[in-house]
Amino acid sequence: MKKSPKLSWIVTLLLLPFAQQLTAQDTDKPSGKLSGVFFMDYYYNLQRDTGIAGWDNTMLKGEEDLRGFQIRRINITYDYKFNARLSSRFRLESDEANFTTSLAGNKANKFGMFVKDAWIRWNYAGSHELYAGIQGPPSFEISEKYWGNRYIEKTIMDGRGICSSRDLGLALKGKVLSSAKVFYWVMLANGSPSLPEAEKYKRYYGHLEIQPIDGMAITLYTDYQARASKPNAFSPGNNLANGILTSAFFVGFQEKDRFSVGFEAYCQMTENGTKFSHYYDNTNGYGLSVFGTLHFLERWNVFARIDQFEPNSGEFSLAYYRTLFIGGLACKPAENLLVSGNVLVEAFEEPFGYRIESSVTPRITLSWTF
Repeated sequence: MKKSPKLSWIVTLLLLPFAQQLTAQDTDKPSGKLSGVFFMDYYYNLQRDTGIAGWDNTMLKGEEDLRGFQIRRINITYDYKFNARLSSRFRLESDEANFTTSLAGNKANKFGMFVKDAWIRWNYAGSHELYAGIQGPPSFEISEKYWGNRYIEKTIMDGRGICSSRDLGLALKGKVLSSAKVFYWVMLANGSPSLPEAEKYKRYYGHLEIQPIDGMAITLYTDYQARASKPNAFSPGNNLANGILTSAFFVGFQEKDRFSVGFEAYCQMTENGTKFSHYYDNTNGYGLSVFGTLHFLERWNVFARIDQFEPNSGEFSLAYYRTLFIGGLACKPAENLLVSGNVLVEAFEEPFGYRIESSVTPRITLSWTF
């Protein structure tokens, strides 16, 4: 018997709300995802100067003529979604700088794992989200995304230790205006993700991102790390402020699978951080980074970066600036697999006219993600 067209439409309209409800419930089901990252190098320390042995915060470590394999990152991540509004992440990480140690403090020749991420996200209203736990602060997430070559090297603020890549606390993220691409990110945290809290002082983060056009981002960032005051050696019984204020600016532009460019600058002031013969002065450091990646053919790209790092720009400071050059060619032989030939060169200011040879390390780097 032939069905009436009108009857079919009526049945469809009656069942539509139930179908929509079933679809919503299906997308709201708990689900989990496992992923991982692996970075490995074969490196050769082609050149080192013994004169930098006592310098702090150099990017290229190791003695001259040292060569071999190294694993710079292994991590395993599990993302779990409770429902449409609640999700979480747990990540373990290891690298060559994190060997386990014996009770005597000696290296045990094994890789040690540590908790990189452990957070819960609550999408409490529209685009607004609350994060609680061990998480990345807003310090350089956007610049790292535009740099796009984390497997080659960290961004300047991460690599120089200006801000930690993780902290333990609470963060709020979202859109400032629903009609405009302006995003906020604020965070209150301990200042250290891995040590038990033993003091009242905290680190306060603030971040604003503007996307004026597709593919472009401009960010303004600041954080203040409160610290206990320190004794004034020139005035017994008096203490001096010792907090650290960091500010940064970034602008980047990219077109997917074509190119990416970026410029990052930061300054960091430590109150009364430098002691002279009869007084204290603030320690004022800064850094600049310019980078770009160009994709050509189907699976190839070339990249370059220049960083300028000044630990302390004070007139009488003995903290000398250095410049980092990064360049290389990368191939993508398969999805989620990258192979790169690259070279890193760190050049140093010449104190009192003394010539310091640059540190030079060519590498072959492998990156695998799943």
